[in-house]
Order: sequence, then structure tokens, then C-alpha cells
Amino acid sequence: MFVPQTSTIMKEFQYAVLYVFQVKPDRQADFEEAWEAVTDEIRKANGSGGSRLYRASDTTYWAHALWPSKEALVKAQLPVQAANAREVMVDACESIESMGEGTLVSDRWGVN
Repeated sequence: MFVPQTSTIMKEFQYAVLYVFQVKPDRQADFEEAWEAVTDEIRKANGSGGSRLYRASDTTYWAHALWPSKEALVKAQLPVQAANAREVMVDACESIESMGEGTLVSDRWGVN
């Protein structure tokens, strides 16, 4: 009988949000550094599962953020110490868009 493996992340973080960032030319380094600072502070203050950032092109990035639940996401607040980094991140972008969010159905990362 096949028993699917489940990671700790799957059990703990059941909700995800997908973001797309259009970054201004020559602002990629500013954006990446600020994104990391904002993400780290949100994770520490709100119990999120963190996020992964991907570059699709020179100026297009996308990220998915993990949360224990939609309720945890809705309750989350930007920590005061992340405000400056958030301002830099937003200023480095032409646009920031949430492309969708949803509840985990199947986790196949790290499965042998």
C-alpha cells in the first residue's frame, strides 16, 4: 500500500499566496534586499512559513508565501522594524500584484 509522505511544512503551513512584482530597471538589488528584510520580519512577527522569491525575467519576479491558515494571513501585521524596507521594496517596483491564494491540496516537494 502506498503511503504518501508529508513534510513538516505541509502539516504546518496549509495556505499560500502568490505575488508578482514588476521591478523598475536597475532597482533589482534594492528590491531583493528589501524583500528579504520584509519577509524575514513578517515571518518572525506573524508565524508565517516564510516565502520564496523567483526571478522570471530581468524585471519580473514572483514569490509564494506560506501561512498556517487564511486567518493567520488576515491577522498578520507589518512589523514596525520592516516599515523602511517595505517602503524601499514598494518604491523599487512598478507594480505588486497578488495573483491568487489558496489552501494546500497536495505537497510533492521532497518526496522520493
